[in-house]
Amino acid sequence: RAAARQLLDFEAGLLEMCYAGGRAAAIEEAHGMLRLIEIVQEAYQPPLLAALQRLHEAARGAAAARHHATRDSLRTRHPEVLGLPEKLIADGAVPCSTVLEASWLYAAAVDECRKLPSRPTAAAKLGCLVEATKKLAAATAGRTSELSADDLVPLTAMLLVAAALPSLDFEAYVLAELLADALATGPEAYCVCTMQVAAGFLAEVVVV
Repeated sequence: RAAARQLLDFEAGLLEMCYAGGRAAAIEEAHGMLRLIEIVQEAYQPPLLAALQRLHEAARGAAAARHHATRDSLRTRHPEVLGLPEKLIADGAVPCSTVLEASWLYAAAVDECRKLPSRPTAAAKLGCLVEATKKLAAATAGRTSELSADDLVPLTAMLLVAAALPSLDFEAYVLAELLADALATGPEAYCVCTMQVAAGFLAEVVVV
């Protein structure tokens, strides 16, 4: 955590230099803060994330493998094991019988989530998660009038199970620990928090 904090402080310094140079404000206005931070991170972060992933695998690889195996076993279980309400997993009048089948209703979000490992910076991964969450929410249209956190967490858990990412533990670590301070109170942070809760649930669920 101390190293992550140092990295975020270094990044904040780079961001200040960009604002001092006069271009940052225009980029933020045109494309948003997330894109501005992504540009800053592209200058230094890709090789650091690659090295960090190797360290993460060495330190937490066994636990990550267990978590991945648990998620894999959940693909053929009934959606109720994730707490998914029937209204969100019905294909017409017929409820889906497995988590994998239910995920087909949210295929666009699953496809977006599968891009996470290919994104070379924390901000790019965050953008991918935000887009996946938007597609997840959009796919509930006609199924519920209002999507609550109680609905979004199990939907995100389903998304993570269906995406079948072996590196999910690392992706979640990067998104949580390297979330830029400038994004810590916005909708991006809400997406990260939801993912953390869903991933935490999946790490603890007992499959019988």
